[in-house]
Amino acid sequence: MFICVDFDGTIVDHHFPEIGAEAPGAIHWLGKLQGQGAKLILFTMRSDSWSGGALLSDAVDFLEGRGIKLYGINTN
Repeated sequence: MFICVDFDGTIVDHHFPEIGAEAPGAIHWLGKLQGQGAKLILFTMRSDSWSGGALLSDAVDFLEGRGIKLYGINTN
């Protein structure tokens, strides 16, 4: 099973370009889904750029730091 999930306003409160507080239960349920074999795909408009900084990398690091391993990333 593949699950695409947005970051800002879904996994965390929407405070773009900063990372907001974790949405209640989001990391818990992503971890449960991942534990059941779901392949998680981050679906976001965040990107890394010389002018904007490491916005995408920060989001990926945030998730990985909480034990969420991404199968892929879509930034369209």
